[in-house]
Amino acid sequence: MEVRLKMESALKEYLDRLKGKRVAVLGIGISNTPLIHMLVGAGALVTACDFYLLLHSYQIKSQMIRGKKKQSSPSHANRMLNIPRIR
Repeated sequence: MEVRLKMESALKEYLDRLKGKRVAVLGIGISNTPLIHMLVGAGALVTACDFYLLLHSYQIKSQMIRGKKKQSSPSHANRMLNIPRIR
């Protein structure tokens, strides 16, 4: 029990130091999504990317350039890519 309390205390201290700092997370999969939420909740400025999203984004942008899809706003591209908004 004492070890767990020390770990929780160390994690809280670490997260407190991240408040207002920029943090990058590579991979938005099943294991990193809770991490991203935890970092955002601690006040970190999180930038997250995923290879699949980058690849899919490139394919959609290529289609837009070729005129197959039209973009009406920045949020339109996010909806096309199905990028979740983290609050």
